[in-house]
Amino acid sequence: MPDVKILNSLGFYPGTVVFKKKRYRWGGPVLVNLATREIALGKDLASQILVKEDTE
Repeated sequence: MPDVKILNSLGFYPGTVVFKKKRYRWGGPVLVNLATREIALGKDLASQILVKEDTE
């Protein structure tokens, strides 16, 4: 079950555009761009986000 409260507090909502900038090795964080911010998410939290690739 996604930790919706934490994700919402960081600005993640359904339909939000997010760009994956980097994924660190060895189970490290995932660095994403969300609006004007860069956010590092732990792999457990990042794995709770369902994404769809924008083909436009």
